[in-house]
Amino acid sequence: QGRCIRHPIQSYEIKLYNEKTRRYHFLAMVEARTKDEAIQKFVKRNKFEAKPGFHLFVKTPGCL
Repeated sequence: QGRCIRHPIQSYEIKLYNEKTRRYHFLAMVEARTKDEAIQKFVKRNKFEAKPGFHLFVKTPGCL
């Protein structure tokens, strides 16, 4: 009935993926309600700019 469903705050692992080596490098843990919010917080707090060949990866809670 018009209620907004709020996601609980969870911890997300932010990793940097290197396309050349196919390896992930742990960068930080971020508390957020969603995966997208976690990325946005990380980028803003760290003034992160991706370089060619590298991508941010978010490991969601419960992801193995």
